[in-house]
Amino acid sequence: MISIIIPNYNHAAFLQQRLNSVFQQTYQNFEVILLDDASTDASVAILNEYKDHPKVSHLVINERNSGSPFKQWQKGIALAKGEYVWIAESDDINAMNFLEICLTQLNNDVNIGLMATALIQFNHTGETGRVTAFKEGVYVGNEININNLSRGNCFQNASSVIFKRSLVNNEVLKGLDRFRICGDWWLWVNILKHSNLGYTDKFLTHYRKHQGATTADLWNNSIFYLEVSFITSKLFQWHNFNNDKKERIINYWTLKIQESSLPALQKFYLKYYFNRLYSTKYWFKKMKKKGVAIVRKKGLR
Repeated sequence: MISIIIPNYNHAAFLQQRLNSVFQQTYQNFEVILLDDASTDASVAILNEYKDHPKVSHLVINERNSGSPFKQWQKGIALAKGEYVWIAESDDINAMNFLEICLTQLNNDVNIGLMATALIQFNHTGETGRVTAFKEGVYVGNEININNLSRGNCFQNASSVIFKRSLVNNEVLKGLDRFRICGDWWLWVNILKHSNLGYTDKFLTHYRKHQGATTADLWNNSIFYLEVSFITSKLFQWHNFNNDKKERIINYWTLKIQESSLPALQKFYLKYYFNRLYSTKYWFKKMKKKGVAIVRKKGLR
């Protein structure tokens, strides 16, 4: 069985279309968990129409906004009874055979803990782009963590992902509390630490990009970099990164910080967070090499 969690906040305009794309899936062995985070639009009225639907196991409406989408994820995952979980964001749409295609691949390989699909981005005017993160196939989870998820969240949208509920233990679930931006990324790296990735390059997920939302909002957000540094530190603990690879990853993120529009003091502070991920021995070796290079450049040696 699949547990489908639909967390909603003020998406009344898109909610009916989302619910239709869930309830009309060609694969029908699922429960639906409806969550609302104290919406101020017509969302609650729409959701209440489904409270007695035979597929709906829970309808939870918050009296106060939780302040984080990942607190809603926590609640939904804790209620989930299925072997697999699908967090179907309330403003997205999925192809009617999304579950059927994903489950076919999941059932063919018991080592897959996370299954993802290619994306179609769209907005109020129509399709704006297509995103394929990988070729169709199965990938070793640890290698995805080391080579891909260390440089960003390659699964841009949670609606494109199904994962095994058993791989999200209480510690991982509780850890969502610390995130405001990267909670999905946190889940993916933890799941792939213990399992493999299944991927289909079929475009089964339609990801809504809202007006006014830009990538720059993310790259210029200090909270984003603090959360990334935490995830990066965990990846370095869990996996065997050699020093050169660590340096490339740290340099990648410190360059992103430097290129951002954040104030100089914040940049200094954030780069410190990444530089402390070097081992003490390697840090001193790196600083020594840098010092020698400066001396030679100035002709002092």
